[in-house]
Amino acid sequence: VFQAEGVGKGRDIGMVRYWKSYRVFLSGRLMKLIMYVLYPLFVVAWCSLMIVAIGSITADATYGLLITGAMVLSGELLLDTFVYGGIMAKDTNKLEYLKTSIKGMHVLRRSLFADKLRRMVTAVLIFAIAYGLHHEQVSIGQLVSLIFITGTLTELGLLITRHFTMVSWTMVVIIAANILGAIMGMLAVQLSPVYVIVFFLLFGVTVLVSSKLIMKKAEGSFYDVGVEKVH
Repeated sequence: VFQAEGVGKGRDIGMVRYWKSYRVFLSGRLMKLIMYVLYPLFVVAWCSLMIVAIGSITADATYGLLITGAMVLSGELLLDTFVYGGIMAKDTNKLEYLKTSIKGMHVLRRSLFADKLRRMVTAVLIFAIAYGLHHEQVSIGQLVSLIFITGTLTELGLLITRHFTMVSWTMVVIIAANILGAIMGMLAVQLSPVYVIVFFLLFGVTVLVSSKLIMKKAEGSFYDVGVEKVH
């Protein structure tokens, strides 16, 4: 599978390795089309309609941007079930083929980084379009705070949903995360833009902790396989 995806070849440099590692999990043309094209376009189109509708009623852009955050959060958590879904579950088979190669852990680590990068770039682009359509009473600093809040809740949500293989649990997490996101979003737009530093730090810590926990789980899985082979 690694040779098929081109992972680990000497000529791969820079971010190429990361995206090829990501394709080990994000396989299939349809899934790539959905993740890279259809999902962002759908969110942008739907949020644009909602923002225009809300803008005709009130000049406050908060509601439109909160809807954007909810759509991004929901979309990322739902789509992840088809990529890394259940990767931290006790009975998962997501890591089985990685265990067959000494490069497995490196592939997983690079793929997780590429996934986070793709997620953040997508969120920034979607929020930027939403902000361009309707930004009255919301500053750039508050917009960035909303992006970091969405990113933080997404990472926390993924940390939970990746423990389960059933979509029903994902839906529960989506509902809870959106409620929390609405509360934090309303708080962010009422605070001074300088608080973007706080939300950035919160996002950074969440990303680091989630990555470490997933890798720890994976390493434990690899260790268990090694012990079984010895015995």
